[in-house]
Amino acid sequence: MKKSTAKGGNNNPFKNYQQKKVTGRETAIQNYLKVLRRTRAKYEYVTDLAKAVAEQLTLVEGKACDHSTLLRNPSYKALLLNFLAGTPGLAARNEQLNPVAEAHLHAVTLDVGNLKKDNERLRAYIFDLEAKADAAQATPVLTIESRQPEEVERQVLTLENNLGISSKALWLVLEHYKDLLAVDRERNCIIDLAALRQKNVIVDAATAAPFMEWLRKNANVG
Repeated sequence: MKKSTAKGGNNNPFKNYQQKKVTGRETAIQNYLKVLRRTRAKYEYVTDLAKAVAEQLTLVEGKACDHSTLLRNPSYKALLLNFLAGTPGLAARNEQLNPVAEAHLHAVTLDVGNLKKDNERLRAYIFDLEAKADAAQATPVLTIESRQPEEVERQVLTLENNLGISSKALWLVLEHYKDLLAVDRERNCIIDLAALRQKNVIVDAATAAPFMEWLRKNANVG
């Protein structure tokens, strides 16, 4: 138990602070975008919208915010693209896909990233259980501490369920945009059907691995 606590101490001590900062900024962006919708402001390019939002965040946060920061962050960019998607008659000329598809792609990428993290946590639990099983076999007398805790079993089951639900959600998004997006089973990645093969990978094989594994085990999904 002490070793487990020690490992937990290596976690990023600023994680909660960073998460609160991201959440707060997302709220500020959403509030400003609501104002822009009410005033019917129009932006032809996502870069121009990002610059306007960055200026507003600079005022709200009291320190400079560069528009490139908003474009690099998938969550922030998804909010901007969703705003553009709601502007009648507007096409995102500097994007390969239309804003709606692009926003969903960012959401998909985030979901896949979460799947990857859940998969890593699940593997860590399984490794821990295997280690305890090996220790139990090496111990002549089976003690209470060496038995598999019910809490760990519940946590493993929860992770497996979350992985399945998230994977099904991602599959539904891909099915909805099947004219734009597809699963490349040869390269084990998610691709943009409108792009050339050399540049059509949206979610690479490493990131999509948990979803592809789920897809193989659920060939009859739907």
